[in-house]
Formats: sequence, C-alpha cells, structure tokens
Amino acid sequence: MIRECASTRYVRLTASVEIAQTLLPPVIAAFRKAYPAVAVDLVVTDRVADLVADGIDLAVRVGPLRDSSLISRAFVTGPSGLFASQAYLDRRGTPVSLEQLEHHDLIALSKAWARPLPMLAGDRKIGVDLTGGLACDDLLTVRALVAMGLGISFLPGYLAHQLDLVRVLPELRSPFTGLFFAYPAQKFVPARVREFIDFAASSVKRLALHP
Repeated sequence: MIRECASTRYVRLTASVEIAQTLLPPVIAAFRKAYPAVAVDLVVTDRVADLVADGIDLAVRVGPLRDSSLISRAFVTGPSGLFASQAYLDRRGTPVSLEQLEHHDLIALSKAWARPLPMLAGDRKIGVDLTGGLACDDLLTVRALVAMGLGISFLPGYLAHQLDLVRVLPELRSPFTGLFFAYPAQKFVPARVREFIDFAASSVKRLALHP
C-alpha cells in the first residue's frame, strides 16, 4: 500500500519515443487501474535526460548501463537482432548465413552506432552491413517497413514481438541487453517509485508485451 502525502503521489519517468509509444501505454494503463491515487508523468524524449536536474524519478534506458551514478533494474530482457515478416520470407526465402543475407532486401538503421550494425556471433564481435535500397533513422518506421514485407532489418525484440515478426539468423545477437529502469543512487526511493518498478517489471509477460 502506497502511503504518501497527496502532493507527492506521482511518478515522473522518461523514455524514448519507440518505448513510450509501444511498451509503456499498456503498462501505465494497468498501473493507473491498480493505483488510481498515483499519477504518472511521462516525458518522451530521445535525449538522455539528467534525472536529478530534470526532476525525473525513473528512466527507461537500453542496457548495459555505464553511468555509475544510477541504479538499474531489469525491465525487458530478450533477444534483439535481425527480423523479417513471414510474407517476405515466404517470397524470398530465409537466409542461413551472412553471405546469403547480402542477396536479400535490407533496411539499414541510419544511426551512427549502427553503421555497420554491431552484433555478436557467439563471443565474437562482428559488424553487419545492412546497406540496401532502404534506410531509416527511426525504429518504429523500420518496424513498419519490415512488417510490410520490404526487407530484413535490426529491431529490438520487444518491437518485433508485438507484430509477430520472424527472427532471422538467430545465432546473431545484439550486444544491447534489453531495457532497464534507471534511477539516481540514493538511500531513499519513494514507495510510489518502487511500486511502479515492481508493477511494470511483472506486467511485461502478464500483458503479453514480450515473450
């Protein structure tokens, strides 16, 4: 049971656009139903916010986290990698090697860190070139293009799961390990924040947001 004065009964969190538009709305809706006295203030930005300066309780960030001033708790873990629609694979076949991948329609993620795309094959670090006829710098748009059957691209696992996209070359995995809640290292974490973290982490599978 959350017992705090009325003026503090809110959780202020921040997340990137793709997380805020896909993963968080059903979690927040369920939380508000369970805890109607606790308001939620969601700050949507791709900027890495200064949690203390901006007065933010929680951030949802891609791990692993390297900021020693923050405490992290796993939110969504699971495979991120290359995905395609079943319709595309039915039409073009499923690549079983990087050599075969070169002959497929590819959708590049046009961000500096993704050219080439960093991947792990076992313990070996490799760069995967997704240069092709399409490139986009927004993950939600990349997902839409993949779902339309326009090619193969990189996606976080939680985004691909929501549209039942198919993992391609599953032996390749991303070095990014999932999503984490991050909050400033401090002795006291308000009850409302602890409740939100626990509720959200347990909601992912219950709401079928991630396998």
